[in-house]
Amino acid sequence: MPAEQTIHLERYAPDAKALVAAAQALADERKLLFGYVDKDGRRTERVVWPVAVGFFDSLMMLAAWCETRVAVDTPVNIHLTGCHHSCAQHFISEIGLLACKVQESEDGDPIEGYHILVGGGFGPNATLGRDIYRDVKAQDAPRRVEGLLKAYMTHRASPQESFLAFSKRHDVEALKAMCDEGAAE
Repeated sequence: MPAEQTIHLERYAPDAKALVAAAQALADERKLLFGYVDKDGRRTERVVWPVAVGFFDSLMMLAAWCETRVAVDTPVNIHLTGCHHSCAQHFISEIGLLACKVQESEDGDPIEGYHILVGGGFGPNATLGRDIYRDVKAQDAPRRVEGLLKAYMTHRASPQESFLAFSKRHDVEALKAMCDEGAAE
């Protein structure tokens, strides 16, 4: 995609203008370049291909393929849903994210977050995903998914091994350890 078609989200405040810019990029099949400050206070930027845009309470969410974080050379089935009844089938996705409220402190209001599952499949590989992380703050969920994808690319048995086969080959604690290793990079 030519750089001149890139939208720079950094220009927009995190409000409706940013949502409109992201939705327009999705409709026009353009990638987005946006700047932000990470949780450690470092200024950084990312190039992403938008997949979906929406809101969860007061949080704007952008589901996107991030070009600069991790290169995955095979499809990975990732489902994100706000419905605990499995409307978006988070239990049968290779990586599933189920929106939830996370209690940060006893006296504070709950914040947006996710339970993250791995290893779900359908058809001939039908199985339910296993909880790998519960009560992950929404701002931390992308780093967890990134860690899972990096762990897969680093530790898979061969380039032909699917994420599903990889996740079935390891117990949850081993996957967490590899994920944490990948997220730390």
